[in-house]
Amino acid sequence: MLFSHSSLCCNDLMSTSDPGDESKKMAKRSSIRYQPDEGTFALIDCDADAKTFNPTLPALVFSEAHKGCGLVALTSDHLQVGRILRVQVGSLAPLRSEIRWREQLDPNVIKIGIMFLE
Repeated sequence: MLFSHSSLCCNDLMSTSDPGDESKKMAKRSSIRYQPDEGTFALIDCDADAKTFNPTLPALVFSEAHKGCGLVALTSDHLQVGRILRVQVGSLAPLRSEIRWREQLDPNVIKIGIMFLE
């Protein structure tokens, strides 16, 4: 990954559902988060089963970890908790991933947490 080795957090709590949901469950993070290199972005292909990687959504990376990363993107109905997709972070090969949480920042911008599945 593109780690700069300045740890953001380790084993802190993270939301696994929308922030407005009263039944929100909390889970422990299992790996250290790192600040990405400046300007690191991700490309998202919402069709996880396609034979070729065809990204349609860009996102900025705000944290990286061995098992996933945090992204900021424009609001899209395709980016929902539980969705399986493929994400290319920086210069890495595209990886099959799952959206684990989503936070609406404003009507046009969201933060999502993804977990790599491979």
